[in-house]
Amino acid sequence: MRLTRLPPLKAIANDARSTSDERSEALGTVRSNADHLLTLIGALRDRLAQDDPAIAAVGVEHVAERPGDVRDSLADITRTREVLGYAPSHDLASGLDRAVPWYREHWG
Repeated sequence: MRLTRLPPLKAIANDARSTSDERSEALGTVRSNADHLLTLIGALRDRLAQDDPAIAAVGVEHVAERPGDVRDSLADITRTREVLGYAPSHDLASGLDRAVPWYREHWG
C-alpha cells in the first residue's frame, strides 16, 4: 500500500482558491454512533488477547474527571454527507477487525 502525504489542513483551509465558506468549515468523518469508551476498550482487548492471552486480564482504572473532560460526545456527519457524499463503511467492530491485523503486520 502506498500512502500519499497531504498538505497540512491549515494550508488547505487558507488556500487562496478556497471560498470564505470553504475556509471556515470543518467536516467530521466519524460514524455517528454513541460507542462508549469501555466498549472500545473491551473490543480492542478481545482482539489483542488473541495474540497475547495476558492482555485479557488488563483492567481499566477509573479516576476522577478532570477539568475539560467531555463526558458524552456524538458526531453529526450530516454536513459531511451533504458536501462530500460521505457515508461511513465500517462500524467499531468491523473497523477493529481490519485495523488490528494491519497494526500486527506493520508494527508487530
